[in-house]
Amino acid sequence: GWLLIPLGSVMFGWTAADNSLGRIVEPLLSGLGRDEGLALLLSGFMVLMALRAVILIRRDLGLFTLSAELVDHWRGRMISALVHTEWRQVRNLNRGNVEFAVNGDVARLAAGSDQLLRGSVALVQLLVLLILALQLSPLLAAAAAGLLLPALPLAVRMARAAFAHGQTLTTQGGKRQGAFAEFMAGMKLAKAHRAEDRYAGEFIMLSTQLRESGLRYTALRLRATALFQLLAALIAATLLWVGVKLMPTSPAVLGAVLVLFARIPGPALALAQGIQSLAMLLPAIANLLRLETSLAAHAEPAPLAGATQSGPAGI
Repeated sequence: GWLLIPLGSVMFGWTAADNSLGRIVEPLLSGLGRDEGLALLLSGFMVLMALRAVILIRRDLGLFTLSAELVDHWRGRMISALVHTEWRQVRNLNRGNVEFAVNGDVARLAAGSDQLLRGSVALVQLLVLLILALQLSPLLAAAAAGLLLPALPLAVRMARAAFAHGQTLTTQGGKRQGAFAEFMAGMKLAKAHRAEDRYAGEFIMLSTQLRESGLRYTALRLRATALFQLLAALIAATLLWVGVKLMPTSPAVLGAVLVLFARIPGPALALAQGIQSLAMLLPAIANLLRLETSLAAHAEPAPLAGATQSGPAGI
């Protein structure tokens, strides 16, 4: 809807066409009456909105497809590595760690890759918004970009926190899954030796550590989001003051710039979440690659060419 503001300014002469949008729109309206010009602009606006809806549907469907294919790819890789590994090595593996890697770490790839892909889309949206803002008022856009610089250290801190939380999810999650798998495999023996409370205590302790790590990361993320929103409000207020007091700008152009920058926090937060998702995914990917490398080192020898499953002829 923000596009209607500068379009209306050109259509009704609220401001001179001293910006790029005005220079594009005015030739289209030349020779048309006000009613015909308004109908043309509104029709073009609706076409753009319909195109936007189609693009968003295709984008979300494409993101879901890519995420699902990534998960299937990694699970296929891990299962293929397992079935081609020597039995001695498979027998010595920690079953809980393997199950967590195939299910837990790969499942994190689904959610994390979706956020990462959405962050990539958000980066494109940010660039488009900044380009439009530069077209409307280069000085105000440059001032707003400069005011965003304090958010960079906060983004770096959040990426580091996400990486640390990802490491905790991989290490402690694998240990918890291992403790559960060990207890289920030896439940009869554990009960015979009255050791079930030890297994339960270990499982509860690891669950507590995971919960506390998640709470710390979530609290930090919520505080960072609140700080960024306050920074965005400060930028909007500063732009309004600068646009009115220091570099007088027409109300239509100033309003359009403010609306543009009001839309920036959404894509910016999505981009930040994408970066955090990447940082959180790195320990999971490293764990999967480490397990795959270990399995490949003990892979069964490839069958000889022409070998068959049947015995010698005549038997």
